Amino acid sequence: MTRRGERLGRMPAGLGWFCCLLFLCAVPVRGQIPPPPTVEMPTVFAALDLNLPALDAVRKAVSEERWDAATAHLAAYYRHRKTPVYFSGASPARPGAGPADAALLTRADRAAEDTITVLGVSHPFANGIDWRANPTRDKYREWTWQLNRHGWWRDLAAAYRQTGKAAYVHAFARQMNGWLRQCPPPGGEKQVSENPAWRPLEAGIRMSGPWMAAFFAFRDSPAFSSADLVRMLDAFFRHGRYLARHHTSGNRLTHEMKGLFFLGVLFPEFSEAARWRDMAAQTLTGQLSRQVYPDGVQFELSTTYHKIAYENFLDVCRLARLNGVALPAVYSRRLEHMLDYMLYAAMPNGVLPALNDAGPIPIAGTMERALAVFPARADFRWAATWGRLGTRPQGKGRVFPYAGQVVMRTGWHHQDAYVLFDAGPFGYGHQHEDKLSFVFYAHGKPLVIDPGNFDYDDSRWRRYFTGPAAHNTVLVDGTGQKRAGAPRKAYVVHKPVSLDCKFTPSLDYARADFGRETIERWGERRLALAVHTRHLFFQKATTPLPGKRTGGGYLVVFDQYRPADDAHHCYEALFHLDAATVDVFSSPLRVETRDAGSANIAILPVATGAVAARVVRGREVPDLLGWIPRGKGRKTPVPSPVAVMATAGSGAQWAAHVLYPLPPGENLPVTGVELVCDMPDTPTVLVRFRDGRVDAFTPGHYKLSQKKDRAH
Repeated sequence: MTRRGERLGRMPAGLGWFCCLLFLCAVPVRGQIPPPPTVEMPTVFAALDLNLPALDAVRKAVSEERWDAATAHLAAYYRHRKTPVYFSGASPARPGAGPADAALLTRADRAAEDTITVLGVSHPFANGIDWRANPTRDKYREWTWQLNRHGWWRDLAAAYRQTGKAAYVHAFARQMNGWLRQCPPPGGEKQVSENPAWRPLEAGIRMSGPWMAAFFAFRDSPAFSSADLVRMLDAFFRHGRYLARHHTSGNRLTHEMKGLFFLGVLFPEFSEAARWRDMAAQTLTGQLSRQVYPDGVQFELSTTYHKIAYENFLDVCRLARLNGVALPAVYSRRLEHMLDYMLYAAMPNGVLPALNDAGPIPIAGTMERALAVFPARADFRWAATWGRLGTRPQGKGRVFPYAGQVVMRTGWHHQDAYVLFDAGPFGYGHQHEDKLSFVFYAHGKPLVIDPGNFDYDDSRWRRYFTGPAAHNTVLVDGTGQKRAGAPRKAYVVHKPVSLDCKFTPSLDYARADFGRETIERWGERRLALAVHTRHLFFQKATTPLPGKRTGGGYLVVFDQYRPADDAHHCYEALFHLDAATVDVFSSPLRVETRDAGSANIAILPVATGAVAARVVRGREVPDLLGWIPRGKGRKTPVPSPVAVMATAGSGAQWAAHVLYPLPPGENLPVTGVELVCDMPDTPTVLVRFRDGRVDAFTPGHYKLSQKKDRAH
């Protein structure tokens, strides 16, 4: 006999028939979709610990086979119990307690009519929701997966709390029952892998998010029938058993264990709840050590998925504190390290740059929620309130040695200059071919950008945006970096990466290589073409700019190319720009953005060989170049300028690029850039200014040399 058979065999006589009847008596739906021929039998009464004193009435009704009474007593218990406590956002309906959110109500009304929007793609279901549907033109699998996360149930719950309208409760019950009929839990491992409704990721997200929001919003409503409430409890139990058995790794595991933890804490009446809670807490504590490097960065090295994993860890901590559940001390320490990364890696506008599969990530909301756990962190409060409260973070330069990221800044005002240099490993997941890339922000705007992620499909656009040509990297003979192809564990480091950096009041410096490690090759053929060493000099003004509260700064990117042979090679450095207007000038040679009323940037190249500059925007042939992804949900490729600085030659080559940011309306003060080879194999770049000043930069030397130019 199967475990389910054994379990049902122990159920009181007649309970199975009652449960079948309970399950099939769903709220009628518009254009009712007939139930599938096989229906799983709910086991919620057998799943509960009926020896709990609070469930005496339920136990007595079950023992007497009074199933209507058992259902009514169980529903009444959950409608009136005061603990455990869910987050305050799931309070009962309070119509008229505050101004209605018109946008929310519009979304909820559409969802209540079964017009469902997922990833920016809306679809009206005329005869009830088909939970395996995919209305996207290219059958984008992510749409169906996210359909089964039920995210709009949060809108139904919030709209009910604002208005008290029973229509939102009825819509939820109808959709829930339709999903339960169409999507019973899969039976075997193959069914798990092929079932779009039951990926463990979706199951975890449902249990910690939309289902909990709906349950705690609707449980008090007279429009939410006792049968529906008990049916929902049965689904909670099935999800708990499923998540305890089926889980994955990486950031997905944090979703899955968060869902299991929520079930274990919020439904302690289930006999298995304590085991679920302890399993999830133990797993998540272990994952904080496994997934989060000692420098606080999540090992996928994506700013988006760092935030996602952090929010999952944080919500577990918040729920535990609300309900008196103890977590190990290491749990909060690692959480704090993750927050430190978000704070110190954020641009001066309070946004994390898009690294690996990521988009720009504002941190203020995350910092605000973190204060519930870390109320003493005044710098978190400063970030949460955009500087109105709390204390400005200390220091300017910061290195994250395991993630291989170096952050340089002139200060913390939104007009200050900032650089993030990415010299880290490939990442456990969501990887891009972007080693030695960087982002540059100044005068209130990202100037040199990382375009970010694209849809999770198999298109050439996806390959482009994860590849080296979409980042501020170097192409050798038209070929970019290649690290992909090894097992995931090969991209997890156990010690700080090879990286050199130094911070001084006037100059920050960083250096790293690509091509030294056996995993670092070039192109699909994985060739050992060259070793690329990139030096970054971030020269900072030590006094505020005229009329400004902040200091200025500019960046010198020094590239050394050491080929594996004596052949002639072409090297192209790419710089992705956030600008509408970009021009190429010859005296001095430079690419300069020229957006009116906005900060701009000039890039001045110089090299040991001949150097050329051009701008590419929206190229499709012979390959993609000059695009950024835009839009919510499904992304759309949009043409965007890329400055291409090329040099060529045989043997070792040097190229330098001076990136000078310009405040709105100001002209470039640099009159020229030279490369001087006074030292063997170590050239110096000279940056000449209109006022006669000359700044000199030599790789490996951290002290900025300044002098007056006698020729001027």
